[in-house]
Amino acid sequence: MQLLREARAEYPNHPIPALILGQLACQKQQGNEAKEFFAAAASLPMPDNWPQSHRLRFLVLLSSQRCQLAQQLQRPAAVAKTAQGKA
Repeated sequence: MQLLREARAEYPNHPIPALILGQLACQKQQGNEAKEFFAAAASLPMPDNWPQSHRLRFLVLLSSQRCQLAQQLQRPAAVAKTAQGKA
């Protein structure tokens, strides 16, 4: 993770380090941090040398990761509501 943070610091305008850091934060159940990284990845311009297929693949991956994060963040709320209903 340290190498990715260094890569992000060295190349602050490249979206991939932020995307991968967001994925790792998501896996570690760090929702707010993951949100910030995904937002950063979405706001950064894609490199000019990426072919159209890479651009589309990046957008699909980013969108799916954001969707998974949203589902992950909703689960604790749904579990809490279910527990309140049974109590």
